[in-house]
Amino acid sequence: PRLLANLALVEGTLAEIDPAGAAEHRARALEWSTAAMRRAEELDLVEIELRLNHATHLFNAGRVQEALPILATAARLRPRLVGARERYGIALLAVGRLDEAQAEFEAVLALEPG
Repeated sequence: PRLLANLALVEGTLAEIDPAGAAEHRARALEWSTAAMRRAEELDLVEIELRLNHATHLFNAGRVQEALPILATAARLRPRLVGARERYGIALLAVGRLDEAQAEFEAVLALEPG
């Protein structure tokens, strides 16, 4: 699963540095990420970082509604994990759930004031 997840991260990075091919890279990132999740579930090796990265690939592919429950679960299970709370807040903001997004961002600031 980690190899597949790393391939997804590479494609995600390529999307950032290759604007002309960004959509294609994001689609491939999501394919790799989905394969990583599937394999990790088969092996019972799903880690929170894998879930967070998968949610990020879903979000970047425009599938925010699918990313939201993954991010909500991560934020609930690891309330002190700044990256989980921050990503959840961004996803909430993207779907217009402003009060909930603000609460997540305030939690992030409380955890990491800088």
